[in-house]
Amino acid sequence: MITPKLLRLSIDALANSLKIDKKVAQFHFAKSVGNQPWAGVQSGVERGNHTLCQLNNSDVRETMLTQMAYYFAEEFNIPIGISMELITSIEPFSGGKPKSYRIDKDVMNDGEGKINMSALFEGMGGDEGMFEAMKQMFSGSPELMELLEECGDAETFQNRMRISMPLDPSRYYNALAALTDWDLNDEQYDEEYEPFSPSFHIDIESMGKTVPVYLFSHVATPGDSMDKLNDDVMEDVSNSVNSAIVLFKHPQTKTMGDKDFCTIGMQMHDGKWSHLLLCEATLEEQHNDLRIEGNFDLESPVPAEKYSVTEKYDHPSDFLYFVFMVSEGEGGSLELPHKPSVITSAGGWRQFIL
Repeated sequence: MITPKLLRLSIDALANSLKIDKKVAQFHFAKSVGNQPWAGVQSGVERGNHTLCQLNNSDVRETMLTQMAYYFAEEFNIPIGISMELITSIEPFSGGKPKSYRIDKDVMNDGEGKINMSALFEGMGGDEGMFEAMKQMFSGSPELMELLEECGDAETFQNRMRISMPLDPSRYYNALAALTDWDLNDEQYDEEYEPFSPSFHIDIESMGKTVPVYLFSHVATPGDSMDKLNDDVMEDVSNSVNSAIVLFKHPQTKTMGDKDFCTIGMQMHDGKWSHLLLCEATLEEQHNDLRIEGNFDLESPVPAEKYSVTEKYDHPSDFLYFVFMVSEGEGGSLELPHKPSVITSAGGWRQFIL
């Protein structure tokens, strides 16, 4: 049931998600739930006699959420699928804490050379359409078809695939050795990759500890508070060790202000998680300044300049990190088979792909 506190948190989450003023968020929230003035919504919820206080039936609540999603899709020119994710994240009716769902409206229509994954997903018909497309795509592979049927839906299948891809620890080790000043421990290195098992370690002298490094084949996007798979990874790692560094499959970069920031993973010390960026700042500085809160945000506030991407060997370090992941060069050389493309999430985070 909605309460004044949940309503306030919902407005905060909506404002953070769309990067709009809270007064503007109040206006649009009130319009989306029935074309009402904000003052009437706020006072009615405080008294407990507003119609929003009566959304106890799940069907009625779903109808309201759908109405709100279509309103924001039209008003902010975002795909209905993304709008529905937004509303599901920020809604104050189910009793859970509303969370931000980062959307960058400026990148919903990408330019040449970019692939808009939100629009692509929308065009395939959402989850149901994606699942049918997967069946056709994997019809020639009995193993994948069996896994697809076992999972039962596109999201479960995608999560299984996200966490099950093989990785080469040497690529990550070499990338960090070349692009950071971190003290990699080559005495504890395992060339055979195994999920949920450390691939190598990093010494953090200022913190007086040697930290295991775990590689995972998924990529978690800052601002996405609904990534259940990444939540599970964080919980499993936290239950296993007191400190850890988690590296994602690929880097992600976003321009904030006039600087680029590149996330490559997360780090955890004594149960507290923080974002891990490819930058010149130390691991201890990052852990102190870039803590991961409930909504996995990295933009409130925008990180300081020292956490931004720098150039290495006459190239941006985030691009070189990607090259280390996919290079076909031999004898220590880095070589791309062809020019990479860029995909951009609804939140504006970019990934290179081949």
